[in-house]
Amino acid sequence: MKKVFILFIIVLSVTSYSQTESKIDSPLKTKKDSIELRKLKAVGDETAKYLSTRSIEEKEWFKKTFVRKRGTFTIPKEPITYPFKD
Repeated sequence: MKKVFILFIIVLSVTSYSQTESKIDSPLKTKKDSIELRKLKAVGDETAKYLSTRSIEEKEWFKKTFVRKRGTFTIPKEPITYPFKD
């Protein structure tokens, strides 16, 4: 009897803590013609166009300055300045 009760508690706890899907959890649906989607595409296109004009040296500087390996964090001793002229 004691084992059945413990088994019942275990099964109840597992099922009560399991994740269930609700209507609220469904992914957001954006209309194909929505203003937000058009703005997002415009910003993405502008950013891609800008980044495609950068030189290899600028891309390497950006990568060295801002891209970090996961789990690492460094604080610069001096303020970050952009060494290239626009």
